[in-house]
Amino acid sequence: MGKPRTKREPVVAESLAIEAPVARVWAALTSRHDLAQIVFGKVEMAATPGAAFSWQWGVWGFTWQGRVLDSVPGSTLVLGPKPVVTLTVKGEGADTLVTVTQFVPEGSGPGRKKLADYEYGWADFLLKLKTLLETESARNEVLVRHLMRATPAQVYRAWLSPRTLAKLIPGKAKVAARVGKRFAWQHKLSKHVHQGTFLELERNRTIAFTWEATQPASEVRIGMNAAPYGTLVAVRHTALLGLNPGQLYAQRTYWNRLLERLRYILYFKGRIRLP
Repeated sequence: MGKPRTKREPVVAESLAIEAPVARVWAALTSRHDLAQIVFGKVEMAATPGAAFSWQWGVWGFTWQGRVLDSVPGSTLVLGPKPVVTLTVKGEGADTLVTVTQFVPEGSGPGRKKLADYEYGWADFLLKLKTLLETESARNEVLVRHLMRATPAQVYRAWLSPRTLAKLIPGKAKVAARVGKRFAWQHKLSKHVHQGTFLELERNRTIAFTWEATQPASEVRIGMNAAPYGTLVAVRHTALLGLNPGQLYAQRTYWNRLLERLRYILYFKGRIRLP
């Protein structure tokens, strides 16, 4: 007779290399401020075993909370108990490898779709962490990147749709989607109108336009590339001359919020309203 088959807990694991020292990566993973920039919500965190934590995932309306189950400074952070997630950092030359492992208890009935959602969520989390740390010292430009559960064509159409943009801003949007033509976005609570001219439109790949809210006018380039879990969307805002660190932070936050709202609406295929 063969050995009895034992049940094994499903495991979700994602890893990504980041061009930053281990100490900086560890600091980000245990910092309320840095984590809040990744999840776009309020974070309470102290990397001390037994301490309570709370991560509010912004637009998604979800709060993950529990306790720090274990912590080895500069190496391992275990959060739980529902679910149990282990974050590890390991130096590899000038880079740091970050790995997220999540254990889903047998009998919790997560299903394949739920497991795929966990994988997607952590992959997006690591991408945002990588982008934050690798660009935090940049001057005169900002870069934000998100993973979208959609095709490049769906992302491209959404960026050029006045109806979709009006939901994302939220407010009003006018778009003449041709090179040399203009757009105008206005938040419902603001009198200011963001305007610009389209410089490049490569179907399902690139959208570039001027951004006249800065003096002098700057340039925004949105790239869409097929990737695991859907599409990697990158917004690079360049020629931000004369902006101080606080203004660069505000500009980065603006694009991050728009992308996160777009990620939300594409994930649900527009079937539910944005909060």
